[in-house]
Parts: sequence; structure tokens; C-alpha cells
Amino acid sequence: MKPEIMKKEFLLVGLETQIDFSKDFSKTLEDLRETLRQNLNQIPNMSAPVRMVGFWQPDGCYFTGVEVSEEAPVPKDLIVKALPESLFAKFREEKRGTVGGPGGYAYNQWLPESGFRVNEELPGDFEIFDDMEHCDEDDGCDILIPIRPNTFNQKQIRGVVPFPCDAESDSFFGALASALLPILGYSEETPYWCPPKAAYCIGCGGCGDKTTLQKHQLSVYHALLTATGTAFGFDYPEDDEVDCHSFEDVEIGWRWPDAFIGYIMGFAGLTWKRIMRDADQSEIYKAITASIDRGYPVLARLGGHGVFPGETAWQVVTGYKDGALCGLDANSLSETAAYSDGLFLLQNWQDSFIDAVIITGHQEKSVTYMDVLDRIIRTLSHPSHAKLENDIMAKLDAVTPENAEETAMMMCGITGVPIEARWHAAEAFCSMDNMISCLTEEQALKSRLSDLFFKKYIADHNDETHGVCWKIWRLLGVGPETGYWITPEAAKRLLNPETRNEIKRLFRIVFDNDRAVLAELTAVCKGGGGDPVPKKMIPNLPAHPMISNMAGQNYWLNGCMAYLMECLGESPDYDYWFFSGVTGDSFLQVYGKNPEQMVLCYSDIMTDTALKKAFDACGYGYAYDKITEGNREMLGKRIRESIDRNIPVIARVENTFRSFAVICGYDAERFYSIMGEETTPAAYSYSNLIFVGDKKEQPALAVAYKDAVLAVPALMTIQETEDYSFGEKAFIDWAESLEDGRYQKYPAESKLFHTHGDPSFTCWNMHGTYLCMLGTNLCAVDFLKKAYEFNTELTFIEQLLPIYEKQCGKGFMELIGMEGGFSLPPEAIRDSARMKPVSDAIKKAGSYCGDILKVFEQEISEPVSL
Repeated sequence: MKPEIMKKEFLLVGLETQIDFSKDFSKTLEDLRETLRQNLNQIPNMSAPVRMVGFWQPDGCYFTGVEVSEEAPVPKDLIVKALPESLFAKFREEKRGTVGGPGGYAYNQWLPESGFRVNEELPGDFEIFDDMEHCDEDDGCDILIPIRPNTFNQKQIRGVVPFPCDAESDSFFGALASALLPILGYSEETPYWCPPKAAYCIGCGGCGDKTTLQKHQLSVYHALLTATGTAFGFDYPEDDEVDCHSFEDVEIGWRWPDAFIGYIMGFAGLTWKRIMRDADQSEIYKAITASIDRGYPVLARLGGHGVFPGETAWQVVTGYKDGALCGLDANSLSETAAYSDGLFLLQNWQDSFIDAVIITGHQEKSVTYMDVLDRIIRTLSHPSHAKLENDIMAKLDAVTPENAEETAMMMCGITGVPIEARWHAAEAFCSMDNMISCLTEEQALKSRLSDLFFKKYIADHNDETHGVCWKIWRLLGVGPETGYWITPEAAKRLLNPETRNEIKRLFRIVFDNDRAVLAELTAVCKGGGGDPVPKKMIPNLPAHPMISNMAGQNYWLNGCMAYLMECLGESPDYDYWFFSGVTGDSFLQVYGKNPEQMVLCYSDIMTDTALKKAFDACGYGYAYDKITEGNREMLGKRIRESIDRNIPVIARVENTFRSFAVICGYDAERFYSIMGEETTPAAYSYSNLIFVGDKKEQPALAVAYKDAVLAVPALMTIQETEDYSFGEKAFIDWAESLEDGRYQKYPAESKLFHTHGDPSFTCWNMHGTYLCMLGTNLCAVDFLKKAYEFNTELTFIEQLLPIYEKQCGKGFMELIGMEGGFSLPPEAIRDSARMKPVSDAIKKAGSYCGDILKVFEQEISEPVSL
């Protein structure tokens, strides 16, 4: 039972009396309450709704009264009780004494584990009944326990480096770099590689007065900004003041999605969790303090102002005291926090808390050196770069006295990103001992890229990007003396054609340098130009995608099975539609009871059973292995052996959809896969592997189709589990979830409503995925028709066809037109009355399951079991 943590002050009018606990005091309480009821018409300013409030005090005194909005004279028999604001834990109690009181749950179970203690300044329990009449022992009421943060536990992680340490404009990466230092084991004694000297630091003074830890913090910032591709854009992903972003999968309003943070943690070799503002406040505090107790700083957004508008400022929580949080903030909390010893101290952090990223441990790194290069390539080749270059040239060609200032601001802002970010990228690749360098032992490759980034981005007097950007700024009259921003002089300078032409020439160099880096990285990844990393690929791979979403092929395991059969030279009869039928995917609606888990289809959640059906139907053995630390190396060797025999391996991918892919190649560092509608192999992280085994006796196609059809009743009557329901029960559970109000507790901005990769597909986990499943399963009609062609004795199939067309065809079309279909708004799903018509339509579609089973019961005496 989790309470609501709330702040409240009480202004009450009522009566009180001493309670004799050695006797039955129920009549005493009722007499007290009845006296209050009789005096209600004499109490001014009562707050609505009028509710009976009881206050149990430690000295045995009991007060009963009502809340009033402001103090005023009251009858002489009544008293006014003004109680100061306090933090409360609010519980719901249905029977007196079960939650509140000395023997109740609140004091004996919740409080000791909560991170709070009793507020000694306001001792006692409050009971607030629903109205003035129902106040008996068995009537429900709200119990409020006055609390305060536990002051007996406080801790501070010392020696965390403040940020920014240098030119670190992005507070997320600055805060993360500082937070990671103790977690990754950096200290003042950790040797620091100095790129300019190409040797470990000897304290020559070239870095000024930076400490060794500050140098490491900057090095980590270099690596993080670079490995994510952020160092290669012309803006920062969280900056909403640009027209469009220069990165892949980044739109206006981007706020560090889990996939982005997950990539960083895979790069750093860390496990993590994220806590959002809609979580219970006591749980948030408990998680943060537990991390601090472990010695791990916490990356958090606690409000404040950042470089960019919106909720974009990040802080590092390094300690807690008296319920407050303290740490490093780059002065972003200067308007709300106090400061001591260089650390912020934020008392009411609950009021501004947005989210927190908590490191939970270490794991094997899942991001390789080639993954980093691939991410950089995708950023540098993003179409927005070419568009931006054209826009810059067009703007400079169209300068007038009226738009000169606006154009100067644009040129200054654009320049401010590469002048800093490409420097970070060059420093990252020039180091021979940092988070990127340690990902590969190929010294020749590291030296090659070090030379590339140095020459193109930071080498003096070499038309390098850093120096060229400084020239642009100087032409605009911008520098440290102007706060790195334009003055009115900049507009005047842009009216000079020679100045504009020179700025255009310099910008072309900036883009040319990026193109040169892109070309070299592409050559490296494709194995050109002396690339030392060989690559083995299965020859003659099918040129077509494994699936087609537009054709309704949404169940990826079936696409992988069809692709595997094609690679093995099997009959084209073993296609997507065949496997979608024999696995049971096409014939079964499923429902997941946990809205935080995305459920895609039967083979998604019952993969073991689906795999057996699929491989039995095509006559092959198989092995299904889960990857662990203990078997990772062995399974990697097994993948390479299979690829060497030109036999692909099916893998479950660790992405939002837990999709399936076909591994078809490898190099020295990673495996390459085809997935979904892609045709170019790429690298992914996997959780499970499926190896095809020896060929067995292959059942006739007619038998495979017949068995699949006769197994439909067993599929549709699978007993529900704690996590899932099936068949008609899946429809009922789906429908009831939309009308029982369970989603009202989630705020509209909760990430639970935004789990699909397409931001327009909202409420996917709780509605969109089941709607997709329903429409996809219209393919059962074609499977049944083919089964009938092979097995003409199955005449009952003619009765099934119109039922499936009504359920999966007309039923889907009706639902897709209600409340946005796949784009169901969060405000709609939180409104039970609004969702009632949708719920009724789902139940109607589900009712056809009974019609389907009735046909089987009448026609088939012994259906096939699962």
C-alpha cells in the first residue's frame, strides 16, 4: 500500500475530549460528533465538501471538527485549532486501526522503510471521513500521518568534479561526465593521457591549473559527446529553438529518450534505471539515497534554468541531508536552492523533480568501436546537413538592411556548435587512452583516425574547423569580449558583400571537412583504404526485406523463419504467411496485463511453443539459447561457425519491440543482421539466439496446414496466466482496461503512453498493439483458404471465413476509426466514459471467438492439441 505524499495545513473548528482507553469509548466519540453536527449551522466559512475530521493526539485527547477556510468567531462550546503546514502520508483505511494508530500498517511497516519519520511538531493521526454522517468504525476514511524526512541518515559523496570544466555547453553530458568519474573508478591517481603531448600527463602546466580529475572529466565529456554522434551536429538535440535538428531520430521536443541513454550505458558498460516524476515521492527519495549510500552520484533534472529553454538543465546529486538533495548544478538552481561548500542544497526538490538516471551496476560493454563509427557516419550523412549548408548560402545571398541582424544571429549561433563540438570530437579520437580508444586494440586504425580528426578539426593553420569557425566569428565581430554573441556591429558587417562572400567560403570549408571525415569513416567501415578489420558475410543473401508492414506482415519471427528457409534453399511455400499460420499467430488475440510491457503477438510471448510449431512444420531441428555472461563467448563462436557454413542465425534483438533479426555476417568485433524491412546488414544487441538444426522428415504441406487449422480451438482456449490472457478473454480484458479507470492514475505526459518509436502512435502498449494484432490476423482468411485447397474435406472452413472477416476485417475497421485508432490520445484513454464505445466495439469483435469455437465443436470431434 503506497500512500500519497502531500503538504497540508489545517484550520479546524470543533470540540475535543480526553479518552479513557480502559473503557469502550465508541459512545464518547459518537456523542462528540453529534454535538458537532448540531452546531454546524453556527460555524462560518466551512470548506466544501464538509467532512468530519478527527485528530488523535498522543496524550489521549481526541479532537473532532470541520475544516474552515478562514478564522472567525465561533460558539463558546467550540474551539479553533490552527495547525501548521506539514508533510503528510495519506492512506485509505476501510476499518479503524488497520492503517493508523500504534499497531497499524503506516507506523509498523511503511514508515521504517520510507525514508521519513514522524513530524514531532505535529504528533498524532488525522482521520478524514467522507462526509459528516458515516463515521463509524467500519466506514472508510482517509488517514493522514504527519511526517518529515529522516534526518538521521545523511551522506555526501566527496570529490565529484563540478561541471562545466571547460567549453561544455551541454549540461546533460557535463553532468553525466562528472557523475561517471567515481562510478568508473577515476581518481587523482588515475593516469591521464595528454593528446597534445601524445603521452601520459607529467604536470607540465599546459592545461593551466586543472586537476587530474578535472582533466578526466573533460576527457569523458569528449568521449560521450563523440560516441553519441552529438559532436557532429550543428545544434544540440534538446535545443527547441532550431527549425530542425541535424541528427537521426531527433525531433523538436526531444528529451533524452531511454534508447539514447541505453546506448550511452552500453558504451560505458553500466546498468541503469530511470525514475520519472509520476513515481511515488518516497520511492524516488529512497532510490536516490540508496545510490548515494553506494557511492554512485545520481544524474537528475530538478528544474532550474539551463542553456536551452524548457526542462533541459541537468544536475548531479551527490548527497542528501534532512530530506533535501545536494550536489552540483552549474548554477542552474541558483533561483531555488541554497549553496554551501560549492554544492546546491535543494529543500523542496519534490516540487520541481522531473526525472533521474540511476546507475545500478556494471556490465559488459555492448557498444563496439565500429558501432561508434557507424553512429558518427549516420549523423554526418544526415540530410539536414546538406540542407543547412544550402540555407546558409541562400541567407547570405539575401542579406538586406532589414534582415541583416537576424542573419548575423543565425550565423553566430550555427558557428557556436562546431567550433566547440568538433574540438571535442578531435580530442576524443586523438587520445590513446579514453572511453572510445579502449574499445579496440587496432593501433593502426586508431592512429589513422587520430590523424584524420586532428587535421580536419583542430590542427592550427590547416583550414581546420575550429580555426575556421573562429574566423567566421571574428568577421561578425564576435569573441569573448562580446560574450560570444553579436553586437549591432555584426549587422553592419554583413551588409558588406566581401564579408558575406568570405563567410560563405569559410562555411564551405566547415562542411567540406565534415565530408572528408565522413568519406574516411565510410571507407573504414566498408573495409577500404587499408581497413585492418575483415568481414565475413553469407553470399547471395535474398535481396528483398524479410517482412512488409504495408502487406500486414507484422510478426517478425515468421519473417525470419521464411528468410531462413530461403537461405537454406527450401521451397517458397515456406513463406511468412505459412509460418504466421502454423505458429498460431494469425489465429489468436493475446493481451498483456502489465501496461509497461509491449505485447506484439503469440510468438512474442510464447516463443518456445511457437518455435517448436514452426520448425516441426518445415521439418528441422533447432536450438533456442538465452545469452548469459557464462555462454556469450561460446555462442559467439557458434554463430561464426554457422555463418562460415553460410547458414544464418535468428536472434532476438534488445530493442523496444524485442524484435527478431537474422544474423548473416560478422567481423572481429560484432555480428551483422538483417531486420524488418531493412536490406543492409547492421549491428544490434541480442538476448536470445535460434540455431537451425538437422533436417528431419518433412511433413507434407497439406498436413502442416491441416494440423495448424485443427489446433485453433486449443489456441483460443489457452488458460489465462498471471501475465497474459488469450482468445475471447484477451478481448474482454482489453475492453475492460479501457473502461475501469486504471489509466487515470497516470498523468497525460507519462512515458507509459509514449512507448512506440513513432511519436504519433500513442497509448501503444495498452491499445495500439492489440488493435494492430486484430487487423494483422485478417491474414487467417488466406491461410484457411490455402488449407482448404490442400484438404478439401475440411468443408467447415467455408463457415469460418466470414466469421474471421467480420472479426478481423470489419471489427478492425470499426475500431481504427474510433478515437484516433493507433493514435489514441492519452487524455482519451484516461476518460472511462469516453472509452465506453471503444470498449463495446472490442467486446463485439471478441464475441466472434465463440462463433469460431462453435463451428469447430460442431464439425471436429478431436481437435489437435498444442
